[in-house]
Amino acid sequence: MNPDGTAVFFYGLFMDESLLGAKGIRAPKPRVGYVDGYGLQIGQRATLVPEPPARTYGVLMMLEASDVGELYSGEGVSDYVPETVSVVLADGSVESATCYNLPASALQGTNPEYARSLLDLAGRLGLPEEHLQRIREQSESRAFPEEFLRFLRENTLAEIRVGPDRETFLEIWMVEVSGRIFARSWNRSLSGWFGQLVRGATGEVRFGETTMPISGESLPAQSPLMSAIDRAYLERFTQPYNVPYAEAISKPEYHAYTVEILPIRAGLS
Repeated sequence: MNPDGTAVFFYGLFMDESLLGAKGIRAPKPRVGYVDGYGLQIGQRATLVPEPPARTYGVLMMLEASDVGELYSGEGVSDYVPETVSVVLADGSVESATCYNLPASALQGTNPEYARSLLDLAGRLGLPEEHLQRIREQSESRAFPEEFLRFLRENTLAEIRVGPDRETFLEIWMVEVSGRIFARSWNRSLSGWFGQLVRGATGEVRFGETTMPISGESLPAQSPLMSAIDRAYLERFTQPYNVPYAEAISKPEYHAYTVEILPIRAGLS
């Protein structure tokens, strides 16, 4: 490796030597490794987010500093920010490297085509099954249709009903974090839509004239995603009449009443 180069840890499509080669960038002897304490999140683009229990696999490459600068000055990647990570390699050695990540506020939406391409590349690189499964979960079960995500960005309320006996819809707040959708029980109650959802009942979300089948998954109160969800409430509901409620629902006492909304792949109606 070039001793004057820059060690970079890639976890997205830049792991592909042929893609870098097409950009005129030579990456000799790439090595597979992992970083602990970061989880892979895929929205329109991919990034790593602090997540203490997580482990993310990728490729360590030594590149010319000028190539790295050019790589991250292009359209769609210029807002990635460098940070230093410790990469554990196959032989157990640890090397310090630069890893480029998106600010949390810049990760939005979904990109199934990107996720499928990343899954294919990770498979070809021989990355572990648990890493492939994380990509699958984000590219398949948690992938919401773009029209739903757009509706949430443009409207403060969506409608939900859960359970076989519920006939009417209830308006609630939902927030998007890295293309995933979360909601909280305002009354901090295990009855109603929240309690049924975390106990395994299915339901529907209605946005505009469209209805979408959903399920839910309770989020542990200690989840590293909680701070991002708190922030999403505060950043989304800034209307003067909503601010007091946003400040309340983003407090720690609401963490135990957080559920991730998951689409059921039956489609829209």
